[in-house]
Amino acid sequence: MVEIEFYGEQEVSKKFSALLETYNDVGRWKSEDPDVRRRVFQDVEDQVADLLNELGRVLGYRLEQIKLLRGGYYPEAFSVRDVQEAEIREFIQQLKRGEKAVPIDVLDVRHPRKILEQARETNEVLSAAALDEVKQEGAR
Repeated sequence: MVEIEFYGEQEVSKKFSALLETYNDVGRWKSEDPDVRRRVFQDVEDQVADLLNELGRVLGYRLEQIKLLRGGYYPEAFSVRDVQEAEIREFIQQLKRGEKAVPIDVLDVRHPRKILEQARETNEVLSAAALDEVKQEGAR
């Protein structure tokens, strides 16, 4: 509908085409490298904001309104969620293709104290890793 509604607006067409090219860049969306996938999500976010800015300009909106829209249009949490969902979907696809396996551990249930101790150790390791990840994200 953008092509119809904004027919003749070259900058709108250019920005819309760039966004469509990014959406159709299958290589980047299916990349094994999480940084490449993060960048493609960021590119989409930036291109959507640029397109909205241009649409706003054509429709007579002031730049400040579009800046506010860009700042609140797509919260960082949504971006993080989208990247995580993409990684999960990719992992499931790799499972389906036989490229990945689900780790399975056999537990000896005859020794419940040992199991509980191992679970606590695992929880401590996971908690420490999660805390490190939060610290690294905060440092960025």
